[in-house]
Amino acid sequence: MMEIKCKMIKELPDGSAIITVDLDEDAKEFLIGEGFLTVVKRSLTSSESYISPADQKKLEVKPKAKAKKK
Repeated sequence: MMEIKCKMIKELPDGSAIITVDLDEDAKEFLIGEGFLTVVKRSLTSSESYISPADQKKLEVKPKAKAKKK
Protein backbone atom coordinates (compact mmCIF):
# COMPACT_ATOMS: atom_id res chain seq x y z
CA MET A 1 0.00 0.00 0.00
CA MET A 2 1.30 3.46 -0.90
CA GLU A 3 1.87 6.05 1.75
CA ILE A 4 1.70 9.77 0.99
CA LYS A 5 1.99 12.35 3.77
CA CYS A 6 1.46 16.09 3.24
CA LYS A 7 2.30 18.68 5.89
CA MET A 8 1.46 22.37 5.58
CA ILE A 9 4.47 24.50 6.46
CA LYS A 10 3.00 27.96 5.86
CA GLU A 11 -0.26 29.37 4.51
CA LEU A 12 0.29 32.30 2.15
CA PRO A 13 -1.86 35.46 1.90
CA ASP A 14 -3.23 34.48 -1.53
CA GLY A 15 -4.70 31.26 -0.09
CA SER A 16 -1.96 28.96 -1.41
CA ALA A 17 0.44 27.18 0.91
CA ILE A 18 3.96 25.85 1.22
CA ILE A 19 3.85 22.13 2.00
CA THR A 20 6.14 19.14 2.30
CA VAL A 21 5.24 15.82 0.74
CA ASP A 22 6.70 12.56 2.01
CA LEU A 23 6.31 9.50 -0.21
CA ASP A 24 7.26 5.89 0.29
CA GLU A 25 9.00 4.04 -2.58
CA ASP A 26 5.74 2.63 -4.01
CA ALA A 27 4.19 6.10 -4.13
CA LYS A 28 7.31 7.59 -5.75
CA GLU A 29 7.40 4.89 -8.44
CA PHE A 30 3.68 5.25 -9.14
CA LEU A 31 3.65 9.06 -9.34
CA ILE A 32 6.82 9.24 -11.45
CA GLY A 33 5.45 6.56 -13.80
CA GLU A 34 2.07 8.29 -14.17
CA GLY A 35 3.75 11.66 -14.71
CA PHE A 36 6.03 10.21 -17.36
CA LEU A 37 3.13 8.58 -19.22
CA THR A 38 1.14 11.83 -19.09
CA VAL A 39 4.03 13.84 -20.53
CA VAL A 40 4.60 11.30 -23.33
CA LYS A 41 0.89 11.20 -24.25
CA ARG A 42 0.63 15.00 -24.19
CA SER A 43 3.73 15.42 -26.36
CA LEU A 44 2.48 12.86 -28.88
CA THR A 45 -1.00 14.37 -29.19
CA SER A 46 0.33 17.92 -29.49
CA SER A 47 2.84 16.94 -32.17
CA GLU A 48 2.20 18.30 -35.66
CA SER A 49 2.57 14.79 -37.05
CA TYR A 50 0.04 13.18 -34.64
CA ILE A 51 -2.85 11.42 -36.35
CA SER A 52 -5.79 10.69 -34.08
CA PRO A 53 -7.83 7.48 -34.45
CA ALA A 54 -10.67 9.59 -35.95
CA ASP A 55 -8.26 11.11 -38.49
CA GLN A 56 -6.90 7.65 -39.28
CA LYS A 57 -10.41 6.37 -40.12
CA LYS A 58 -10.91 9.31 -42.50
CA LEU A 59 -7.64 8.45 -44.26
CA GLU A 60 -8.35 4.73 -44.71
CA VAL A 61 -8.79 3.67 -48.31
CA LYS A 62 -11.46 1.05 -48.83
CA PRO A 63 -10.84 -1.44 -51.63
CA LYS A 64 -13.15 -1.15 -54.61
CA ALA A 65 -15.48 -4.03 -55.35
CA LYS A 66 -14.38 -6.18 -58.27
CA ALA A 67 -16.44 -5.91 -61.42
CA LYS A 68 -18.57 -8.96 -62.16
CA LYS A 69 -17.63 -11.03 -65.21
CA LYS A 70 -20.24 -11.52 -67.90
